[in-house]
Amino acid sequence: GGGGGGGGGGGGGAAKALLRRAYRLPFDTLEEVCTGCASRVLVNSAYTASVYEASFHLLRACRRLSGAPPPTVLHPAIDLARNTPHDAPPASATLTLVSINRFERKKALDLAIEALGVLRSRRQAREGGGRTRAAADETTFRLVMAGGYDPRLAENVEYHDELLALTERLGLSAEVELKRNVTESERRDLFASCSAVVYTPSFEHFGIVPLEAMAAARPVIAVGLGGPCESVVHGESGWLCQPSADAFADAFAEAARLHAAGSLEQRGRAARARVTAHFSLDIFGERLEAHLRELTA
Repeated sequence: GGGGGGGGGGGGGAAKALLRRAYRLPFDTLEEVCTGCASRVLVNSAYTASVYEASFHLLRACRRLSGAPPPTVLHPAIDLARNTPHDAPPASATLTLVSINRFERKKALDLAIEALGVLRSRRQAREGGGRTRAAADETTFRLVMAGGYDPRLAENVEYHDELLALTERLGLSAEVELKRNVTESERRDLFASCSAVVYTPSFEHFGIVPLEAMAAARPVIAVGLGGPCESVVHGESGWLCQPSADAFADAFAEAARLHAAGSLEQRGRAARARVTAHFSLDIFGERLEAHLRELTA
């Protein structure tokens, strides 16, 4: 009897999924056909181009037959006049990290908190083993997590509470601060006060926060999956990590070593140079104009 009930539930779920696909089919097909009528398709990253290729099966087949070009990448830009570089914060035994993202589970904000927990465990293990403390071991961390928060959205409320509970469980309440709905002025102040910016989502199609951070002359510690791979240069303007607490802890530890040695600021300058060379409004305008001229030639 129990087995039959389970089978019926599974069959019902499959039927609903089939009905949903059937319902979506005409809309998805219409979207694909309309997109195919464009003279040129511009996407915001190579990662988005790969998603486009995987999603639009009909267009992919048509391009193979006609020899039409795939989507063209036109990276988003940032206004460098409004996003000015900040001097490095004064030398301190505290390394301040900032994360700016909405309080949504897909943003994986817990990665950054868990990474601090990993660092604390590693430090305690070294001290318990009687190992000599390095200069970076004297560095304490402060993590400020700021982001959009709507009390009407259950996920925002629940995830914010989960992050608070995680912080308390790991004993990090003194190191981690959650800020909701910061203003533009507060956002600029956060960039100015930190030494590096943390970006934890996986498979973001591009991500504007890394550009804002680099424009402020702050290196970025990001997940190396999706759009950030095209904006952040690992080992130069920041770090690209696997989406794990251990990987982020490694990057935080290296940032602490550079901070202790007084050389973390060099990565901030490299970050500003990169965003200036590749993601300014002038560069964006030149590339967009080139596409328009090709279409009208």
